[in-house]
Amino acid sequence: MAYFDSRETSTEHGEKRAVSPATVLDGLTLTLVAQVSADDFVQLHLSPAYAAQTGESRARDGTTVPVLAVNQADTVMRVRDGETIVFAGFLSAAEKATPRSGFARLFGAGSRTTVRSELVILLTPRIVKAATLSSN
Repeated sequence: MAYFDSRETSTEHGEKRAVSPATVLDGLTLTLVAQVSADDFVQLHLSPAYAAQTGESRARDGTTVPVLAVNQADTVMRVRDGETIVFAGFLSAAEKATPRSGFARLFGAGSRTTVRSELVILLTPRIVKAATLSSN
């Protein structure tokens, strides 16, 4: 989670304004709405979003806010009870610097490695039926 700064700032007209803290969610946010049909099919409205903080930005008044890279999707699927859905495609690449040792270290040389990753979501909907009471 990233946070905004909390302090009092002045506008260009000399007015005081309070900047209150607010949270910004990073990571995976998954919104899922399921509907069950009479023929035991499950309709899923799936909306995953993946946010990662890539840096910070600073305003003239000193307020810092996070810079986020956001990947999101929105889809509707219709599957049978117990079938597994594979939802993939959230690709990301990040460079990782590795410091060198020895002679190369004297000249500030280092190696960079690109780390690639993919987020894969597996969902298996199950329909849970209410139990009926039997009278004895």
